[in-house]
Amino acid sequence: MGCAGSKNDSALGRLSSYQIAAAQAESEGLTQRPLPLIEEEAAVASQGKLFPFHFHNIFYDGFYAPYIRNPDYLLIVDAREEEEAYEMSHVVTAQWHGRMAHFKAMNEAKEDKDKLTRYCHVVLYDADGSGINVEDSSVGRIAKILRELHVEPLFLDGGLQALTKSCPYLVITPPEGSHIPLVGSRLAMSWFPSIVLDGQLFLGRREQAADPAVLVGLQVTHIVCVADSSTAVPAPLSPNLNYLVVPLPPDVTEDTKSDSSNTIEISNEISGQKGLKKSDGKLVKTSKHQNQQQEKRTDFNIVDLGSQLPTLAAFVQDALKGSGEDVVHGRVLISGEQGVNRSAALVMAFLMKDRACTLEDAYYYVRRCRPAVQLSETLLKSLAHLEGNIFGRGVTNIEDLGY
Repeated sequence: MGCAGSKNDSALGRLSSYQIAAAQAESEGLTQRPLPLIEEEAAVASQGKLFPFHFHNIFYDGFYAPYIRNPDYLLIVDAREEEEAYEMSHVVTAQWHGRMAHFKAMNEAKEDKDKLTRYCHVVLYDADGSGINVEDSSVGRIAKILRELHVEPLFLDGGLQALTKSCPYLVITPPEGSHIPLVGSRLAMSWFPSIVLDGQLFLGRREQAADPAVLVGLQVTHIVCVADSSTAVPAPLSPNLNYLVVPLPPDVTEDTKSDSSNTIEISNEISGQKGLKKSDGKLVKTSKHQNQQQEKRTDFNIVDLGSQLPTLAAFVQDALKGSGEDVVHGRVLISGEQGVNRSAALVMAFLMKDRACTLEDAYYYVRRCRPAVQLSETLLKSLAHLEGNIFGRGVTNIEDLGY
């Protein structure tokens, strides 16, 4: 008869053997092991904190219009002690806690406090994020009030300081020696695309690629336009921008249009801009100095988006790496009609190739950055095929993605 310890050791041994066998089976046929996609962000999110670019994505979230235009969508609370600091600079649409009746007294009328429960999100910030974990700080006190009302607040990691550095367009700062002017209507604010990689890659709608406020605010250097017609592609706003135009031709038949979500067209003449053109059946980048004279976009070639995802992803990789002696890294905006299907598939393809991650990781990561994303089954199958090429075999079962 063996002792209890030996039985436990035997059980642990069997479990260990099972885990080793499962790991070997999982790795079988892989030419390289997939890498996890950005673990640090998941750890920060588990603490109720938002990186600045996560806050940006919440602020500008929406499908047909940005949700921030709804006054009940997002409450941003400036939790700094001094009102003067708020008057010198604060987050767009933020309210200073000292002016809010909800936080002036713990014994205020219940109906006033209950108004806090109507918001979809409540975000708190201080100067540098140092008060988030301090119970007696203004952030801590406000968070306590909210939690008593069963409202779980979110915290801006790094505070106003980090947001000013990463997303300055979300911070209002008055001219020197003056106070902040009254903020205009939320309806008049520019709608920014979603941030996929902070300071590098953005995913949005077609009209955002033609909004100077967006392009200047995000410091975009490269634009990939995926549109339903060549006439829908925005005109170049600056000779310093590099364009890759990916529209469907204007004379596509109705039968072809019905499957337009899976088909794109490469324009091989883009005046004065860097793009792609078809040469011997392959897509190659055009020089920034080619086609200096204005020409019509002609000679469109309908190609399958799925088969071109690796080439298009390579364009994004090259843009982000930068070029030249000083190597200025690019910032790429990928825009589509709604920014939820073909353009989102291109972003996922880039992540899979550049970060060696699985389709599952790329899919859920992009969905988190842009919740409206909804890929067609055909594009998911194309991405699954790309995953097989990257890792030697498929890893993700697309039926498990819940598309």
